[in-house]
Amino acid sequence: MLQFWTSVPSLVGLALVGATVLDVAVTVLSVSSGPGPITRIVSSSAWRIFRGVHTETRQRWPDVRAHWLLRAAGPLIVVLVLLTWIVLMTLGWGLVFGQEGSLLADGEALEPAFGRIHYAAALVLGRGTDFNPGGGVWRFAEQLASLTGVGFIGVSVAYVLPVINAVVHRRAVAATVATLGGNPNEILQRAWDGEGLGDLDLHLIALTPDIALLAQHHLAYPVITYFHSGDRAASLAPAIVVLDETLTLLSDVVDADVGCGRMAVLPCRAAVTNFLRSLAHMGVQPPGDNVLPRPPLEPLRRSGIPLHDDQTIDAAYDDLSERRGRLAAFLRHDAADPGEIQATVAHDDVEGGTQDRDEAHQEADASA
Repeated sequence: MLQFWTSVPSLVGLALVGATVLDVAVTVLSVSSGPGPITRIVSSSAWRIFRGVHTETRQRWPDVRAHWLLRAAGPLIVVLVLLTWIVLMTLGWGLVFGQEGSLLADGEALEPAFGRIHYAAALVLGRGTDFNPGGGVWRFAEQLASLTGVGFIGVSVAYVLPVINAVVHRRAVAATVATLGGNPNEILQRAWDGEGLGDLDLHLIALTPDIALLAQHHLAYPVITYFHSGDRAASLAPAIVVLDETLTLLSDVVDADVGCGRMAVLPCRAAVTNFLRSLAHMGVQPPGDNVLPRPPLEPLRRSGIPLHDDQTIDAAYDDLSERRGRLAAFLRHDAADPGEIQATVAHDDVEGGTQDRDEAHQEADASA
């Protein structure tokens, strides 16, 4: 027993196993703290590589559609995180059983390091081996390793299925925003009936709980931040930016007499704020020098929509510089161009995004 607690490899192995279990617990079981430190490093590093390759490909070959690489990044990052947990647990238990006499093979002490790693992997994955623990403390360590392995497999399965549903919800919200319009101006121009903005406030009220749920999903399943869609109508980053810029127009640019009600705009704005805060847990932070371009206001004036004076509008946008910087950071995180939010979305693209959403729902229901 004393030999176990004075062995540096065994103590290092226990620390490695403990850190891995803690990371799994924080990432999977905690619903408000974002990813664990190991998961954050692995997932963010992998995403930067995928995004860097995507950007380089677009620069060298502009005609090549490279979104397929980013679309594959999300599932691959999930697999990479799971493999990282398995490798760290296996390595940790291999170090724990690294002492002489900890394992016996045919009644004799097991010497090769590979055999110890094989034994640790078998325990973590729930497989049997021909090796036996060499004493009481090692039998207890064997049971503990088996317990962590069973718990890991169960937690992994329970984690993957909700991730799929959360990704489906992301696409559904993006498709819903795209049906309103492809950019902030287009949304207001579609809603304008010559006297007011029609039923736009009803759409905002309906979107508010979906946006609030998005924030909770990103805290509970932070890996969904790395799921990318090459279709504008199903891409969340442009959708959130377009929605928030529309809310800015409604609250600070359009005359209050013809705008939407405060209890339609303010709750939706607060839901988007909570969503942006959830992204901060994933390290999506503004650099401080990149803010979104303002929507052009002349098309709104030509449509007859009453607006505040330019001085009031400029002051409002100055106050929102930090918020709009966070929106720009979210676009960059998703490898999108801030200028894209002023583009429209074709009706066929919206239909395709809705069809993708329905198919994804069916796949999620079948997997469940």
